Amino acid sequence: MPVLWGSLTGPAVHWTVAPGRIEIVQMRPFRQARQDVSAHQIERFETRECPSMEGGSTWGVTVIGRDGRRFDTRDFGSSRTADIFRQRIEGLFNS
Repeated sequence: MPVLWGSLTGPAVHWTVAPGRIEIVQMRPFRQARQDVSAHQIERFETRECPSMEGGSTWGVTVIGRDGRRFDTRDFGSSRTADIFRQRIEGLFNS
């Protein structure tokens, strides 16, 4: 039952990355939150480990804002995949 409840109430996250900006949309069953994050608001990007109760860990990317807010991507299967995604985003912000 917890898996079913989590899938019904947990957010679906969609990132749209463009040079100098990220649009993050979190969709829940009864509401949607949209956040635009621009380059000057971002302190850094991090690859994060998401420990699993069963099986191996998954990995994600977190954007940490200068104001301390954190925005997480969906989980990726491997640290390599998350690192590649992080590097691609950083490339758009550092070019």
